[in-house]
Amino acid sequence: MVLARDSARYFERTLPNIRGVADELVIGVDSLSRDDSAEVAKRFADRVIHFPHASILPGASGAGTGVDDLLLPQCSGDWILRVDHDETLGPEWLDQGLLESILSDRRMTHAFVPRRWVVADGESYLSGRHWHPDGSKRLLRNIPSLIRMPSEWHQEIRCAGEASYLAELYIVHWSNLWTTRAERVARSCYYANQGTYSSHEFYLYEHQPYALRPLFEPLPDPRFDVEYPATADPRFRVSLRVLRAPETILAGDMEPVLIGIHNGSERPLRPDSDLVQTRGLSLTCHWWREPPGTEPVISESQHWPLPKSILPGEYALAWTRIRAPQQPGLYRVGLDLIQENVCWFGQYVDMPAFAVNVLAREDEDWFPDLPEKLRPLRPYPKQA
Repeated sequence: MVLARDSARYFERTLPNIRGVADELVIGVDSLSRDDSAEVAKRFADRVIHFPHASILPGASGAGTGVDDLLLPQCSGDWILRVDHDETLGPEWLDQGLLESILSDRRMTHAFVPRRWVVADGESYLSGRHWHPDGSKRLLRNIPSLIRMPSEWHQEIRCAGEASYLAELYIVHWSNLWTTRAERVARSCYYANQGTYSSHEFYLYEHQPYALRPLFEPLPDPRFDVEYPATADPRFRVSLRVLRAPETILAGDMEPVLIGIHNGSERPLRPDSDLVQTRGLSLTCHWWREPPGTEPVISESQHWPLPKSILPGEYALAWTRIRAPQQPGLYRVGLDLIQENVCWFGQYVDMPAFAVNVLAREDEDWFPDLPEKLRPLRPYPKQA
């Protein structure tokens, strides 16, 4: 499902890619479109639906008149994948075996999909900080009674049931490459003037510190050799392996960590189910100063849901985010798994740790061309 307004210049580049994966393509065209978006869309889509512009304004969705309420009934498949007009799907989506294994999970009702924001030469993406993995709820089981659409832009859909985080797949976001900075400033100002989150730190990347990685780089295999001590409690035989971690982080900032998980226990490891059940298992971390002291500087700093239900003997790939302390210096980050009101798994089995150098932030203006009154009070949006 794709929403469009003045999108003809994108559709020639994005729709063939999406059409190559989707069994059915439904495109909604805004009534204020001034180009031939609908005509181009008809070359690729099964259905093109014209919707009134008022239905996408804040407050319209969730009241029976929002654009998603108009388009969701047009989707007849078992699953709905929401893609923006300036996005494509990574090549891993063409792996039918991988896709079928994901969609056949009967417990999953929705999934978060990471995005890669393309910049520079078109062959690199913004790695880390707020840009990556930037997971948003994009894949929904097509059961309308489980879905609650947002009432504002840039707010997450709510979907009852168990979520997955599809670390193996990703969506490619081309806006920062295909538009000028002036266009992106105008977009951020428009959102802010509508009373919603401006997203400016995602779109206005040029003055911010960032790192790049190859756009289509594959992720490592989550499988690894593991052996548990015979004395380890069978209920907590879970092993974590750090596959990718930052060496440096700006004070107070976020960076991603890629983890392989092996369930060697005698039970399934299950995440929370939104609106249904809680107290599932979560990934967390502890921060120690280097050289190590007796007490952590930050204990159990953040929680991240498991990427999916992991059955005994299974491996899984998981993206997490760590947020650095405000005080610069050398630290050691210890990962752990926690079951709320029960225990940390690190009390029973060894958990991995890695070193991070926390750097002082420079006092600089990262958004010199964005009007001050339109900047949000908080530096980053709420992360999934």
